[in-house]
This record gives sequence, structure tokens and C-alpha cells, in this order.
Amino acid sequence: MILILKLNHMKMKQIQRVVEKETGVKIKDTKRTRKNVYARAIYFKLCKLRTPHTLTEIGDSVNKDHASVLHAVK
Repeated sequence: MILILKLNHMKMKQIQRVVEKETGVKIKDTKRTRKNVYARAIYFKLCKLRTPHTLTEIGDSVNKDHASVLHAVK
């Protein structure tokens, strides 16, 4: 995870792979357990910081809307 913080621009797929590897959770899973929600929040925050994509595009990548992304990165 430290590697991500040192890089400025990454692709969402790269971020997804790293977060899934570190947390052991599939980002696109629809479960709402604490573990899954936390993994998605990490993914949303890193995507917002490290990609030029909008909240809507980030949410669409995991079948969530922009409000879910906004709530997670708050």
C-alpha cells in the first residue's frame, strides 16, 4: 500500500488489485460487512486522490453511485 502513496497517477484497475490483495476483499462484492465497506472506502479514497476520474466514474467502476463514493471519502 505504501507504493500507491508515492505514485501520482494510477489506473483504477491497479488500485483495485492492490486494495483487494491487501484487504483480502473483492471490491465489487455487494456485501455490506464492515470489512467490505472499509475496503471500498480505501479504494474510493485512493481513486479520488490518484486518478483524474470523477466521483461518478469511480462509483460506476464498482456499481455504486457518486453519493456512495462521496460518503466514503468524507
